[in-house]
Amino acid sequence: MPLYLVRWPTFAVSLIQARDEDDLRDTIDEIGDQSGCTWKIYKGPLHLDFKLGIDFEDKSDYKSVPFKPSVKIKAPEELREIYQYAFEKNSSDAITNMWDKVTKMAFPHLWAYYENSEARDKESLKQEFEKAILAELHEFFKLEFTSRFPESEKPFERN
Repeated sequence: MPLYLVRWPTFAVSLIQARDEDDLRDTIDEIGDQSGCTWKIYKGPLHLDFKLGIDFEDKSDYKSVPFKPSVKIKAPEELREIYQYAFEKNSSDAITNMWDKVTKMAFPHLWAYYENSEARDKESLKQEFEKAILAELHEFFKLEFTSRFPESEKPFERN
């Protein structure tokens, strides 16, 4: 499927993957008025970065046995309650579907939290959110811990 570079009359640019120009027009119509838009197939390099707005402070004692991660999670309150998209207000089904797919692949624990968070009370939501974030940080802690000790000095191995 081709990737189209769409130039809006507002000096904004979108990259949209579509089967053909009819599919592209449908997606553009979901986002806004296609009057004044121009587009062409884009075949250049592509690099996308996404940041969820979640930070953490590592307070772990890496010499303690057994090692247990200790973090202070810094996240906006609304991230716990609603699945927030880091995109413009004018969105489309394509961007929603893309973000769901990206989140599911990159942050599976957080994605599962959002998928199952509707029927819970506020306190359990907070606990489940923090559990999901810790699960996402598991690889960070595994790498951070193993990088601190030479192979011969590791006090224990984590699963």
